[in-house]
Amino acid sequence: MAKVMREARQRLGVEEFDLHALRYRGIKELAWAGCSDDEIKSFSGHATERMVRKYAGEARQVMRALQASEKRNKKKNEKGAEREADTPSDTPEGGK
Repeated sequence: MAKVMREARQRLGVEEFDLHALRYRGIKELAWAGCSDDEIKSFSGHATERMVRKYAGEARQVMRALQASEKRNKKKNEKGAEREADTPSDTPEGGK
């Protein structure tokens, strides 16, 4: 297996990365893609969900933060549109 992994790392040009870092990155990529813990375990070979949560946790935290920010911006834009509808326009017609 070590030979297969070494050849794959050479083919991909990532020899400077250790296997643990590549495995960790793979788990993060799967978490970002929305994969379940079960799917990630199948890929990573981890036996427990605890280890998956450990490695996928950072990616999921980033995803939740982005989702929260998007919701906030959406709400902010909706409130801005409501305020614009309640005030007269800056057009010469006075919003008529």
